[in-house]
Amino acid sequence: MTTKVLIIDDDTIYQVITSKTLKKLDNKLEVFPCLNGKIGLETLLQKYTEQERFVLLLDLNMPVLDGWEFIHEFEKLNFHHNSNIDIYIISSSTDQIDITKAQNILFIKEFLSKPVAVSKFDKILNGNS
Repeated sequence: MTTKVLIIDDDTIYQVITSKTLKKLDNKLEVFPCLNGKIGLETLLQKYTEQERFVLLLDLNMPVLDGWEFIHEFEKLNFHHNSNIDIYIISSSTDQIDITKAQNILFIKEFLSKPVAVSKFDKILNGNS
C-alpha cells in the first residue's frame, strides 16, 4: 500500500523541512503541502482512494480553515470512518485544552508538539506510532 502525506500547515518553512525529512525516510512518498484546512480538504477529496494510506499532519492555528474546523468538516464528509486515513495533530500549541480535545477525538492518532523528531516521523510512516 502506498502512502500519501498531506502537510496541512500555514508555515511554508515547516512544510519544506518536513517534506524533505519525509522524502529522506521514504523517497516513494507523495507529499502534498496545504497552506490551510480548506486546501487540505480539497486535496484530500481530489487524491483520496481506498487503495492508499493517507497521513495527515494537521496544524491547529491556520487562516481560512483552522485545524479544529478541518476536523469538523472531515467528520461531515464521513472521512473519519476510513481506516486508511491517519491524522496527527502537529502544533506549537502546548495548551492542555487542545491536547485533551485532540485525545478525546477517536480518529486522531496523536497530538505532537513541534518540532517532531525524525524518529517519530519514521514511526508514523511505518504505522508504528
